[in-house]
Amino acid sequence: MKHKVLLIAVPLVIAGIAFFSYRMYRHDMATLESFVATCERFDTRIVTGNPRETTDTLVELASRAKERISSLTKHDAEAMRLMSQIADIAQSEFNTRTAGRDSSALMRERKAAYAQFRELGKSAD
Repeated sequence: MKHKVLLIAVPLVIAGIAFFSYRMYRHDMATLESFVATCERFDTRIVTGNPRETTDTLVELASRAKERISSLTKHDAEAMRLMSQIADIAQSEFNTRTAGRDSSALMRERKAAYAQFRELGKSAD
């Protein structure tokens, strides 16, 4: 009787752990993909110069940068650090541009951080 319970319980526990891990991984990938999409949208909107749309995108970017990813994802801490850094630089770039000053150095810094973020994704494959 005891062995029958183990034969049923062990595969169920393993399946539960596998399902939970897969679900966390899918959440992480969705979080990273949405952050990338928001970064690309910010790139477009900062150039078009529409302050309202750019502000909305900045709010979304800051929100996405605060999302956490699990340690199941390779380079999770570095990715979260870069997400926060990109959002901060984007905000500074927008403020500088809105004030009528040259924001090209901030744009280069943001794009360099974004390229580093994208490299993390390539090295995780």
